[in-house]
Amino acid sequence: PDGRVYVGTSPDGAVYAVDAAGKAVRFFDPEEKYIWALAFDGAGQLYVATGGEGKVYKVAPDGRASVFLATSDAHVLSLAFDSRGRLFAGTAPDGRVYRVDEQGRAFVAYDSPFREIRALAAAPDGFVYVAETAGGRVLRVNPESGEFTIAALGLNSPYALAFGPSTTKTL
Repeated sequence: PDGRVYVGTSPDGAVYAVDAAGKAVRFFDPEEKYIWALAFDGAGQLYVATGGEGKVYKVAPDGRASVFLATSDAHVLSLAFDSRGRLFAGTAPDGRVYRVDEQGRAFVAYDSPFREIRALAAAPDGFVYVAETAGGRVLRVNPESGEFTIAALGLNSPYALAFGPSTTKTL
């Protein structure tokens, strides 16, 4: 939102803001050891997924932070916002996808038989795509019911998901 690039680091567990000149400034420094994912909401708040205690922090543009979500998992590995502004968080070692409302209340949208949800992507049609690393598959999940279809199978450790331009149809 401010033109800077934000970088999460591990194992020192810090978020840096890098300006156009390449100068990195420590922006947020939680107690957790790992920063696994970063995502901005529509209001310019930065959400930081951490490992060690499985928390998601909400960080204001001035750097003030608060715990937005505390899970029972050790790691929150992935984050995505849908078109309605809802946050989705993928975890390990229990392999859950949480749908989180604006107050930070979490609802299990999908409970995987695999340990890690490494990547999430929210589709324009309201479905959430979930990368199950150990399962080698990508799922198309209905975040309201938890029902899913397999979008891709037989992949070697899917770690990242992104949708192409809006002219591209979803799977």
